[in-house]
Formats: sequence, structure tokens, C-alpha cells
Amino acid sequence: VDEYLPYVSDRVKLIGLKDAPIKCSHAATQTEPRSHNDYFVDFNTHVLTVADDDSKADCLYTSAKTHNIDVKNIYPEGRPWDGGMENFTTGGGIKLNLLRDYIQDLPDDDVVLFTDAYDIFFTDPLETIVRKYLSFKTEVLFSAEQYRWPDKSLIWPPSLTPYRYLCSGMFIGRVRTLKHIISKPLHNSADDQLYL
Repeated sequence: VDEYLPYVSDRVKLIGLKDAPIKCSHAATQTEPRSHNDYFVDFNTHVLTVADDDSKADCLYTSAKTHNIDVKNIYPEGRPWDGGMENFTTGGGIKLNLLRDYIQDLPDDDVVLFTDAYDIFFTDPLETIVRKYLSFKTEVLFSAEQYRWPDKSLIWPPSLTPYRYLCSGMFIGRVRTLKHIISKPLHNSADDQLYL
């Protein structure tokens, strides 16, 4: 209320009550969360992946089940893979194209956790992951890696950690911002990491 009333005082008639309806504690008001556990989650989180072969995603699904996380594979069943990435070459544009189509009808304030399928596993429950994401106070948070891929000429700012380069293998963010980031279609075999 200390932060909100000044913003609405010109639009709201303020009154006082003779008898206090609440009892204030003597503790100082705490407006900032003390840990990631203090964040208020008032949205749904959609955990999505793209796997053309579910058997290769066993580690992802097993770890998700261990932590009671529901992972939705948004790859159309029976569709031949046309997303590149053979023999560790560029590709993966198909993942962003499928993601863009899938999130169009999701509420803008919801959150999407998007992961690769074959080299990812969960070590925490979804609630912990989401609260840690909120603690960064950012719309979208990307995983990071040590190597600049696929364009080594890209310039990145200095970092205190060797994990300074964007990795498209996992990211979490608000639907509204993801819609904006991936609004432009790309070729299915284009490099998703370079795009991001």
C-alpha cells in the first residue's frame, strides 16, 4: 500500500477509519522477496519440447516424471524431420517455428519453459525452476554455454563466468515476449541459436 497509494491518490477519494481494521506489526515492511521462494506465481507454466523420436528423450521424460513435471512434445507425430542438425551442423529452426505456432493461443502472462529433448534432464521441481526464473526479474532467461556457436564472429560482452554465450537448448519466459522474439518465421533447417 505504501507504494501503490501515491499512484492512485489523484483518482481515488481517500478516507480514514476511526477504528483500525487491521493491526500493524512492528516489523519493517518487506516489499522485496528475500529468496526465490517468496515470489508469487499467478500464471500457468507450459513445459514444451520438440522430439521427433520420443525414445531418444527418455532422460528428459524420466527426470520430468521424477519431479512431477508434465512435458508436452509439440512435434507432430509421424512428421519426417526436416530441421537440419545432422552430424552436429546448424539447424533447429523447426523448433522455433513449432513453438511460435503453439504459443499463439496461450495467455500472454503465462510462462513457457522450452527445452531440447535429447540432452536435457530436470534436477528440480517446476515450482523451484519457475521461482528461480522470477528472481532474475527478466521477461526471458536463456541457458548459456562456453562456446560461441554457430557464428564465432559475433561479439559478446565480458562475463564473470565462462558460460557467457546464449544457448537455445533451454529458455524460460513470458509468452508475450516469446511471441515477439520468435515472430519472424525462419527456414526449418536454419539455425535456431543464431536466430535467437
